[in-house]
Amino acid sequence: MSVLGMLAWFAAAVSLWLGARRYDGAVGRAYRWLAAGAALYCAGLVLQGILGGTLNPATGLSFTDLPPLLALTAVAVGIAMLATAERGGGGRPGRPSSTGRVTGRAPSCSP
Repeated sequence: MSVLGMLAWFAAAVSLWLGARRYDGAVGRAYRWLAAGAALYCAGLVLQGILGGTLNPATGLSFTDLPPLLALTAVAVGIAMLATAERGGGGRPGRPSSTGRVTGRAPSCSP
């Protein structure tokens, strides 16, 4: 189950990072924060698999608890940025690609 979780969180991080490239401004930054949160959750599962969890939870927090806690912060920042971007108009889909053409928009027909 842990390996499947790692793969799922890794796929979510990659998907969100690639999705961030479609937007300008605050929406793109929000997607990057969400991608960072997913990557941190994946890192937490990897650390837990390598170092193992504590047998006695009464000992307090350990190093393996750090990435999921940071992920919670990153996801909260990403959601807050998405909420404020919605109010402010957000980013526009269709950034110029590396070929110089604008993607996601219809071509203009000016004579």
